[in-house]
Amino acid sequence: MEYFVFKEEDPTAGAGGQNRWQEGILNWLNGQADPRYHPPSEYCGSGNPISVDFVSPSDHDSNLPNTFNIKFKIDSTADIIEASLEIDGTKVRGYSGPPYEYEATLSDGIHTIKARAKDANGKESDRTITVGVKTSWEASSTPAP
Repeated sequence: MEYFVFKEEDPTAGAGGQNRWQEGILNWLNGQADPRYHPPSEYCGSGNPISVDFVSPSDHDSNLPNTFNIKFKIDSTADIIEASLEIDGTKVRGYSGPPYEYEATLSDGIHTIKARAKDANGKESDRTITVGVKTSWEASSTPAP
């Protein structure tokens, strides 16, 4: 099945702010009759899809405060038996079920955050985002001349 995905980052929203641009896109999409503007709600095949996605922060968020909440969600057609959160390659928390939340205190700079999940059928998935704490997510580690 073919479908379109529209997503926009709102640079004016600020850390943890509401993404008004994406809200406008979603409102427009909800009014479209063409099924290609709506992702499928059913899965085909015998495989078990599992999806991990961040609620907050978003990938490429910049200028986050040193302490902020991390939230992620997991979708699967089977029970989730294991989930974990890593920051800069180090596991900081394991989960036996929702809510998948963690209050992080990080130093200034660029950080990677990874959420992992495994379901009862042995399927695994993960998602990694890059954020900037009191800096841009893409700040160069080399000073400009």
